[in-house]
Amino acid sequence: MDLVNLVKKEMAKLNINDDQVLVVAVSGGPDSVALLHILAQLGYKLHVAHLNHGLRGKESEEDAEFVKSIAQNLILPYTIEKRSIPQQGSIQQQARKIRYQFFKEVCQSQGSDILVLAQHCDDQLETVLMNFFRGAGLAGLTGIKSINNYDGITLVRPLLKCSKEEILNYLKENNIKYRIDSSNLKEKYLRNKFRLKIIPFLEKELGSGFKRTILGNVEILNLDEDYLNQQTEQVLSAVIKKRDKYSQYDIILDAKLGTYHKAIIARVIRRIISDLYDLRNFSSQNILDIIDVCASPVPKTIHLPNKILFTKWSNNLAFFREENVKFKGDEITVYPEQPVIYGNKRIIIKEELDEDLGKANHIISGDNLSFPLVIRGRKNGDRIRLSQSGGRKKIKDFFIDLKIPKQERDNIPILTDSEDNVIAILGYRVSYNYYIKKDTCKKLYVYINENGGI
Repeated sequence: MDLVNLVKKEMAKLNINDDQVLVVAVSGGPDSVALLHILAQLGYKLHVAHLNHGLRGKESEEDAEFVKSIAQNLILPYTIEKRSIPQQGSIQQQARKIRYQFFKEVCQSQGSDILVLAQHCDDQLETVLMNFFRGAGLAGLTGIKSINNYDGITLVRPLLKCSKEEILNYLKENNIKYRIDSSNLKEKYLRNKFRLKIIPFLEKELGSGFKRTILGNVEILNLDEDYLNQQTEQVLSAVIKKRDKYSQYDIILDAKLGTYHKAIIARVIRRIISDLYDLRNFSSQNILDIIDVCASPVPKTIHLPNKILFTKWSNNLAFFREENVKFKGDEITVYPEQPVIYGNKRIIIKEELDEDLGKANHIISGDNLSFPLVIRGRKNGDRIRLSQSGGRKKIKDFFIDLKIPKQERDNIPILTDSEDNVIAILGYRVSYNYYIKKDTCKKLYVYINENGGI
């Protein structure tokens, strides 16, 4: 099948209507120039997008002018901009991030939700081999997708089954000019090393058939990946728990996640991390550590990169940020049924007994409480009523009587009402004012996990 018909076949999968604008990313190189000419020949409504990072000085400026001239010759509208790259981290990653943001903005300005890109099967081969040597999982070995989504924009790669050789032949046969990016000829970047040295070496040693073998395996692995993705979505839907706006947790999961096969657990965890954080900051060992927590028979909390924590308690699993953990001097509003973390303690107040949480640490009367309740550290002058006949005792003296070391006293949580009346010294004593009595109508159950925080 020739290049034009192959692109036509791939584009037909999208069911594009006649009024749909397709934004085409054009660098000026052979791949994107060939793609643009083919799409124009097929009669699609196109808008050309080119971003100049200015990394190659005059050469970059000439690329932008070249793309402009192509668009004008084909009588196509275009958007060409210049944006610099922050000098921090990987230049390639930063450039890619800025480039895709630019393409998204162009799509939005043109009322389009389709971006057409020019990656081909040689790019696919490079990507798969790079991912393999990096230790990527199955998702990495499935390579580049012919159709996928980026922040609400559909990314289409109709040349993904074409080789670089086929593209160059098309350009030669049709006498179409293109630009060569000189940076692609340097071995400075990892991808270039694969393109210029590693793949030619493998081809020489294994024969040209090794490319077909790897790309054929990619198609099979994609079938496996699709199935496992379906299973992952089903499990995620089954284990995710409702999280209200007061939660300190980024997500709460049912601990039954730990009963699934480790391969599914890992995929669910990676999916959650991708949605909430940046998966690139988490190593394979981090994922294995999280799986171990899921299977732990006892409450457990581990530290992850970027001050993220993962924890298990009772029948729950959760991700949360260290910044949301309350320490000495902090105050946190607490609502019934919503667990909170205070120092190394996980505290939850329930309106009914919960056998899954074990024995309640405290049972308090909710009849005369002034809501919302607050958990905080002790303050100077705090007092608690210990008996019906006795007066109120300073919490400081209470700690002294129990011989609690000074360095520990400030970490003991105090439960108060909205008017700052002390309800309980959590883990130690409930104020007599909130004892359960014969005529008590409403009870609140306080559960404390001593090692459930950080």
